[in-house]
Amino acid sequence: MLFVHIRYQLPLAILPLVLKYLQEELNSSELNQLLSSDWEERKEGKKGRRKERKKKEGKKEKRKKERNEKERRKERKRKEGMKERKRKKGRKKEKEGKKEGKKEGKKGRRKERKKKEGKKGKRKKERRNERKKMEERKKERKKKKEGKKRKGERMKNPQQYPAKVTK
Repeated sequence: MLFVHIRYQLPLAILPLVLKYLQEELNSSELNQLLSSDWEERKEGKKGRRKERKKKEGKKEKRKKERNEKERRKERKRKEGMKERKRKKGRKKEKEGKKEGKKEGKKGRRKERKKKEGKKGKRKKERRNERKKMEERKKERKKKKEGKKRKGERMKNPQQYPAKVTK
C-alpha cells in the first residue's frame, strides 16, 4: 500500500479504494505481477540513483579539484607577475644609473673601467703571491724530507757521511 502511495503519489486516504478496484479488475496473479514489476523497477531505480549520485559526487570532486588547480595557477601567475615587476623596476633603476653615467661622460666610464682593471690586477697579484708561497712551502717540505733521509743513511753507515763540524 505504501509503495503504491509513494510510486504514484496518491493520498493515503484513497489507497484502500484503489487496491479494491485493482483486485476487482485484475485477478491476483496479474496484480502480483504488476506490483512485483513495479517493485523491481523501484529497486533498479535505487541502484541507478545511487550510481547517478556517485557520478555527481565524482563530478563535484572533479570540479573542486579543477577550481583548486585554477586558483593555484592564478596564485602562481600573480607571484610571477610580481617578480617580473620587481625585475623591471630594477632594470629601470639600472638604466637610470647608466644615463647618469653617460651624463658624466666618457671620463666617468673610463674611471670605472680603470677601477675594475685595478681590482682585476689586485686579484691577479694575490693569486700569484699565493702560488709562490705554496711553491716555497713545497720546497721546504722536500728539503725536510731529504734531510731526514740523509740522517737515516748517516745512521746506517757513518763512514760515508762524516759528522758535521760545529764551531
